[in-house]
Amino acid sequence: MGFIAKRFSFNRIPCEQFGLRIFDIDGNTNEATPFASTGKLQTDVISSKGRTFLYGRSFESPLEFNLVFGVDPSEILSMDEHLDRYEMNAIANWLAGHNTYHWLEIEQPDLEMIRYHCVISDLQPIQLSWLPWAFTAKVTCDSPYGYMFPKSFNYSCSGVSNIQLISRATINRLYYPKMKIQLNGSNTISIVNQSCGNSELKFSGLPQSYFLTISIDNDLSIIESSDDAYSNLYQYCNFNWFPLKKGMNKIRVTGNCILDFICEFPVDCGG
Repeated sequence: MGFIAKRFSFNRIPCEQFGLRIFDIDGNTNEATPFASTGKLQTDVISSKGRTFLYGRSFESPLEFNLVFGVDPSEILSMDEHLDRYEMNAIANWLAGHNTYHWLEIEQPDLEMIRYHCVISDLQPIQLSWLPWAFTAKVTCDSPYGYMFPKSFNYSCSGVSNIQLISRATINRLYYPKMKIQLNGSNTISIVNQSCGNSELKFSGLPQSYFLTISIDNDLSIIESSDDAYSNLYQYCNFNWFPLKKGMNKIRVTGNCILDFICEFPVDCGG
């Protein structure tokens, strides 16, 4: 289904700030769009056998949908209160004046824990009686999915620790979370996901610090240090970036540290 909400925010700025709300107008509707998460089938045909062979799916297309919004009727005191040029310029700068992805949040019950990482383009005014009252905008996400709001999972580990983490991702692919490791005297930290073929992220020969915090973005393969004296932590890493599978993950941690997983689980919610 499409959106049934009244309110939305983009880049943490609510639509109410511009006197706007979501609605359908003059044949422009917030209709449901096809799921990009189904991917494109990768096939080949051997003529002599008359069969089509399936090699898999590619996920090259991001989630895209239209968003229709306009002047909130509750803000209208007379029929002369259409959008003027200054208001249209402010709205265009708010939504389309960016070169990076920002968060779009739709305020309806089934999306209260989900948001879209997206850019907005093709901002088109909608006119009634030659006057602009609303817009339709194209929303293009950075993936076929929406994302849950960030949630942190904290563990205090000593010696060998066995922990469990439930991934609420709804996709049938591995998810690579962000992590923080606060050292507690150990120079070797091993983190093994026993639910993902014993995939191991390991740091060896680390400085024996009680204050150094290692920040890891497993998806982008980035490691950062809290201490400029130890800025290059890649030399200690085995470069086996840590995954989570959908559902229960059984994890074994060797070493003394405080371990945080920061997860924005991808969800197949459509648009």
